Amino acid sequence: MNNVSFEEFKECLNYGFDRKGLDNILQEVKVLTPIPVPCDILTQQVICGIGKLRAKYNEKNLSKSHNNDWDDKTSLETHIEGAFGEYCYEVLSGTPMDKSIGRRNPYDFKHGNIEVDVKCSERGKYLYVKKKRLINHDHDDYWYALLKGDPKKYTGEFVGCITGKEFSNICKPYPENPESLSVRSDQLRPMSELYDRLKKGGHLNGQGVWK
Repeated sequence: MNNVSFEEFKECLNYGFDRKGLDNILQEVKVLTPIPVPCDILTQQVICGIGKLRAKYNEKNLSKSHNNDWDDKTSLETHIEGAFGEYCYEVLSGTPMDKSIGRRNPYDFKHGNIEVDVKCSERGKYLYVKKKRLINHDHDDYWYALLKGDPKKYTGEFVGCITGKEFSNICKPYPENPESLSVRSDQLRPMSELYDRLKKGGHLNGQGVWK
């Protein structure tokens, strides 16, 4: 990933994800927890490019403390992991991820009045959120979804979800970073509960795993 040039991916924001070859896989996947997420080679390159563009933008425009709170993970790796998580949710929901650079919405996806923040973790044991990003998210229309994903291998599965209100009620300091709050993966709700909310609200477009 680190060998990808910045110039090579300047146009990656104009690309769509190539779903050719994935249709047979996706149509066999049911609304279960966990949900496997396939990823082809072209998609890997685009995700890597988006992560690199985001990292470069933040390095130039945001403070170091805002950009990188972790000692054991570089900004580039963090942004690639985040882009990978968003791609996986796009495959799941059918809603396109926001590939723009520099925009910082309080959510990753918006379905009508429902906002979804996707968290990607290689181990998938905790869903953690930085304290400074919890403002005004403690309600039932804001959802967190946790993906256990490895951007290096491009494999991922959704572990579960939780509303912002419930997260605020039960969260505790994240063991590896006191600046974040967290819940354990076994405290999450099954992904089918988020599916039910989106389905009932008519927010599924039929383009993802969820129909």
